[in-house]
Amino acid sequence: MAISHEPAEIRVETLIDCCPFSFVVDGAGRLARLGSYLAKHYPEIAGRPYEEVFACESVQAERPSGAAPDAGTRERVALRVRGAEDLQIVGAFLPLSRQTDGSLFVGTVSPKQITKVTDYGLTMSDFAPFDVSADFAMMAQVNEAVLKDTRLLNEHLTAARDEAVRARKKIEAVALVDCLSGLANRAAFQQILDGAAIDQDPPKPDEPCSMLLIDIDNFKPVNDQYGHAFGDRLIKSIGDRIRRAIDGSAAAYRIGGDEFAVILRGRSPYQARLCAVEILRQVHEPHRIQDKRISIRASAGLASRMFGINDLDSLYKAADIALYEAKRDKSHALQIYTAGMGRRELDKKLLERDLVEAVGKEELEVFIRPQFDIHSGALWGGEALARW
Repeated sequence: MAISHEPAEIRVETLIDCCPFSFVVDGAGRLARLGSYLAKHYPEIAGRPYEEVFACESVQAERPSGAAPDAGTRERVALRVRGAEDLQIVGAFLPLSRQTDGSLFVGTVSPKQITKVTDYGLTMSDFAPFDVSADFAMMAQVNEAVLKDTRLLNEHLTAARDEAVRARKKIEAVALVDCLSGLANRAAFQQILDGAAIDQDPPKPDEPCSMLLIDIDNFKPVNDQYGHAFGDRLIKSIGDRIRRAIDGSAAAYRIGGDEFAVILRGRSPYQARLCAVEILRQVHEPHRIQDKRISIRASAGLASRMFGINDLDSLYKAADIALYEAKRDKSHALQIYTAGMGRRELDKKLLERDLVEAVGKEELEVFIRPQFDIHSGALWGGEALARW
């Protein structure tokens, strides 16, 4: 591609955009246009006479200091803004056109200023050399095209990145939702226990927090009697009722086939108990599934923060102990965790551990006790006893 070297071919807008330290001197000797750096840091010089603003420090051809440049000159000059003597720019003047009086200064920061990059708010690219030969116009136009393409590419990359982030969030949202109940699933529950949930922060140390575990009693017979499709609709109905019974500060999860968990934040233990009672009340209300009216019962364990039970994982274990008590004692659908439950559970686990060790050490002895018929005296059976 041939670029004319005539002054009329110089694209002033392109050169001004490419060179932040450029400026235009009109036919009257005033500063008509400023490059981006000068416009930002010295906006007050716009429209002022060139010789009042700049001090010409050095030239290759002789010219009186401070004199406005001739239209045809291309000597390399070093300029300083009067009143800002520490900033020096170097470059040359190019004529605008045959029809327009004035000239365009194209330059860059003096290499002597490179040690003051941060002081001026500059970057290393501000020290790029500018060739003021006739080929500079072509270089500037090429640079302009490259910059435009780079900006366009960055815009496309940013849009693609944002779309990928949105898609990832949608995939994660689907992956963390139970398709039957519409509640968060076991994976989401485990994330919140591990403190790895993206959209939820773990409870603060001084924030009231409780956990409710719900287990549907005798759910398997419902599946056996009415079929799995019926059972799935019942799970959905239970999930809908749990969701209606809580507000935005609580989060509900389906963590098993017929097991649910609710994390209650910002409620005192008494308020958490009232919420648990309301959830159970709604779950116990008859459900209408496929024109059938069915009533179910559920057992629940509730644990609130107390000494020694502070994080969500400890709350989960405590609520599970309370749920076990509720399933053992059928007279109360809801059991509240107490320290006594923890001690009983600890004693049970210690006994299980000791039994395992006793078997390994062969500390258990088996005794057979015969059983006789009291009328005939005949031996009819026996029982085995293990003694420790």
